[in-house]
Amino acid sequence: MATIKEYWDTWLWRDAVTKLITVNFIVWLAVGITGWLAPNIWMYLALPASFPALLREPWTLVTYMFTHADFMHLFSNMLWLLLFGPLYQSYNPGSRITALYIYGGLAGAAAYMAYGTVAPVLWPLIGSSCAVLAVIGATAVSMSWYSVPLFIFGNVKVKWLALAALVMFVLLTASIPQGVAHAAGFAMGAACALAARRGNDIVTPFAGLLDRAAAAVKGDVGQRPRHSKRRMTPEQELDSLLDKVHRSGYNSLTPSERQRLFDLSNKR
Repeated sequence: MATIKEYWDTWLWRDAVTKLITVNFIVWLAVGITGWLAPNIWMYLALPASFPALLREPWTLVTYMFTHADFMHLFSNMLWLLLFGPLYQSYNPGSRITALYIYGGLAGAAAYMAYGTVAPVLWPLIGSSCAVLAVIGATAVSMSWYSVPLFIFGNVKVKWLALAALVMFVLLTASIPQGVAHAAGFAMGAACALAARRGNDIVTPFAGLLDRAAAAVKGDVGQRPRHSKRRMTPEQELDSLLDKVHRSGYNSLTPSERQRLFDLSNKR
């Protein structure tokens, strides 16, 4: 019988997508439980609608993108993340999707507060919609050719699913400020994918920072493996390059490493 840790590692913490979903659910549960004692606790986690207010509550720049108003709000966002996240992660392993998620959340926050400076906004912003839309936007740009099997609809191209998400989150949302924030999150994801296509990857540096932070938490910092002074064999060199691609994505390779990977793959 599987232990709790094995269940956790297999289903709830096995990759970046499941980690993001698990964290969102944990925050929702924590807010719900503490809400019995402090009904307005979510207000301390929500993003204010102005930059001066943000200076008083800077933590909300991150906490808002993991906080949800109710279960259906959480469920719908996580469903979209579960649909697009594994697709993006299949070609962008490691912490890249987490970095993209945060980029989208920050872009949505900036757009929401910018709107609040020119027009009155009554409510603070909560929810992972902006962050999830960044994943959707990046997947739509980088994998528009891919098709997803959807129940009675059959195979549907990713670009049409992304368009449906954009219409739902931007045009059919509760308010104009939220729609603006959602559009900014989607635009950030699409821009990151376009930049990577042109050789200007802006996601990998932050993903590397997240990996180093995770290593620091685990206590792995400074514990570099001891390498033999002997030169690696071609097989070892190929394995090393493939491992780097698996951990940080193909775009993390330098031009010389990409050429070396190409040469070694052809020889094999």
